[in-house]
Amino acid sequence: MPATGYFPTGYFPPSYFPTGFFGGPDAPAPTVADIRIGLRSRLAEVTAVTALLGSDPIRVRPGLIPSADALPAVAFGLDSQRDGARLDGPDQVATARIRYTIRADSLGQALAVRKVIRDALHGYRGQPTKGPFVLRCKLADEADDSDPRDDDTDDDYHLLTLYFTVRYREP
Repeated sequence: MPATGYFPTGYFPPSYFPTGFFGGPDAPAPTVADIRIGLRSRLAEVTAVTALLGSDPIRVRPGLIPSADALPAVAFGLDSQRDGARLDGPDQVATARIRYTIRADSLGQALAVRKVIRDALHGYRGQPTKGPFVLRCKLADEADDSDPRDDDTDDDYHLLTLYFTVRYREP
């Protein structure tokens, strides 16, 4: 079964597959992946973010944080997405809820990354280097957690999660 039949369109960012995988060489990438990649490119444009998360490449990954990544690092994913509509049809505006989970060795590191991500995205409106035009990006919620280390030490990894609601213009 082809991957597009098993996974919903937009489940993977376009970089996971060769050009044209989603319906031919000229087919546009899924809209949801565009907004996730767009916000990732926004974070890569902010000096305070790259100072903490690197820049070549930035340690902001879709899905899970690879165990080989240096910390702090961030994983992002889509929690929900819906298209806008009016009585006369689609309005070309969509809303997505995107989750950023920060993993760090210390609480201080996690809080510093949380601050720069929140400052870069909360209230953001504009055109990122990649992706669609963002009409509004708003911090909706936050959560914290811990993750045990594999080396049986008592010092856990610190996890902080930020949830953003993003309204954007569909291409």
